[in-house]
Amino acid sequence: MPLLLPLLLACAGTNDIAVGDDTSGDTDTNTSSLTRPTVVINEFLAVNDTTVADSAGEYDDWIELYNTGTAIVQFEGLYLSDDPGVPLKWALPSGQGIDAAGFALFWCDDDDGEGDSGAPSQGDRHTSFNLSSGGETLVLTYAVGGESVMVDAIEYGSQQPDISAARIPDGNEGADAMQYGTPTPDASNGS
Repeated sequence: MPLLLPLLLACAGTNDIAVGDDTSGDTDTNTSSLTRPTVVINEFLAVNDTTVADSAGEYDDWIELYNTGTAIVQFEGLYLSDDPGVPLKWALPSGQGIDAAGFALFWCDDDDGEGDSGAPSQGDRHTSFNLSSGGETLVLTYAVGGESVMVDAIEYGSQQPDISAARIPDGNEGADAMQYGTPTPDASNGS
């Protein structure tokens, strides 16, 4: 049976954003023995028209993660998704991690396909999904040995071009955690 825990709501203009560490996905269990990594979805931009281009010169949607802890967190076992029903949609690249109080940027452009060399076509930080400008739920999940635990989830509504939703200050989990403003990809959102 799906679990539905209360989500903290944050309003910015006419766009509501729900922030929480659980949503109605079937794979999450409250009784998991896994310890949640100290990583949160810190900022996202669902309509990147002119803000920042990836290495291929494309203005793709993006998600920024932030490590709230005091030690490096390895990406093994971490997954991003835009569908709570499929929380293990895209695995973060193995052999990499995020430093304490560090940031990691992932391009949400549905371009993680195999290139001619067998490597991801635009690099290993390009997800297998795009972000919806009309709103959806972003999910960060940790899964190891057949167990999984929801690390973070953000439900958002309709988005405007080149305006990101960001936790201010970085890693904030309060009721007003997410605020809309000028994007700060791979850098602090301020205080």
